[in-house]
Amino acid sequence: MTPKILIMTAIALTGLTLSSFSVLAEDGSPPAGVSENNVPRSDKFEKRGREMFEKTDSDKDGFLSKEEMEDSQRARMGEMFDKTDTNKDGKLSPEELKNGREAMRDRFKSKYNASKAGQEIESLKAPSVEGKPIE
Repeated sequence: MTPKILIMTAIALTGLTLSSFSVLAEDGSPPAGVSENNVPRSDKFEKRGREMFEKTDSDKDGFLSKEEMEDSQRARMGEMFDKTDTNKDGKLSPEELKNGREAMRDRFKSKYNASKAGQEIESLKAPSVEGKPIE
């Protein structure tokens, strides 16, 4: 192959590659790793992790001790138990466990559907640049 043919082939392949990106982005969904409000998912997870760390670090020394971790888990398990123990007898029946599992599943589905609905609403908004509608 001559250098001219190699250059033309490279240009053509580059053009095809770049034109395919717009087709991939046309479905309205955010790119991988980006949440529905254009905040990278890793940023959201990082923020949530910092919040959980700060909440668990009860003595505010910048470290988590075994006791702090155990206390945090104990408190969380207590909250879950109290929500699931619907008759408040201090014991969980198989029926209460089943209902608790279903309630948790429904909450997760509800949050997921709400986030998807927010994503769809966001994609229906008029395009804008720096908060100003594009005419």
